[in-house]
Amino acid sequence: EQLAYVAKHHNLAMAVGSQMAALKDESEAASYKVIRKVNPNGIFFANLGSEATIEQAERAVDMIEANALQIHLNVIQELTMPEGDRDFTGVLQRIEKIVLNSKVPIIVKEVGFGMSKETMQQLVNVGVTAIDIGGQGGTNFAAVENERRQRMLSYFNNWGIQTATSIIEATSTNNNLSFIASGGIQTALDVAKAIALGANTTAFAGYFLRILMQDGIEKLLDE
Repeated sequence: EQLAYVAKHHNLAMAVGSQMAALKDESEAASYKVIRKVNPNGIFFANLGSEATIEQAERAVDMIEANALQIHLNVIQELTMPEGDRDFTGVLQRIEKIVLNSKVPIIVKEVGFGMSKETMQQLVNVGVTAIDIGGQGGTNFAAVENERRQRMLSYFNNWGIQTATSIIEATSTNNNLSFIASGGIQTALDVAKAIALGANTTAFAGYFLRILMQDGIEKLLDE
């Protein structure tokens, strides 16, 4: 709710976290729908994992009247989670079906482990036209999940492709691909560097959240 207010104040687009929990338990939906009450005319991205079906994608978009849908790829996070998924069969086929049937644009997003040129090309081949590279350098979800494990998989803590490298990989796909640079973006200089390397735009998450949690909403509004 507070982040939606900040997004409204500064006229920023905003993505929500995974909505799968709200699709499985309707009582959770209110915590997502509140953003539309705060910012009725804002640009919002719905969010689901790559296990999502067409029907789930439609429901997630409708839940927040989303302008686009992010499909996140988080294989390393899932493998590190004790209760995480272990079978990723059919991911590309599911993404392709959603792309073909969605009423809003689709953005495929990594969550801090970056993307290679080969991965991006596979996504382009199934009709994806927008990617958030989510490079290594920001929030480390392998490290977060390892804190929950009795037996740590510490070798995943350094896994991933750095944001700058992922940007270069994206620009070398030679396709009409729009991409967002995220993963450790914290300053205006970081934004300028990412765009200079070829990104269409950038995204922040952890940086804003830390300010909000440590210093409050007024400090974040000033930032």
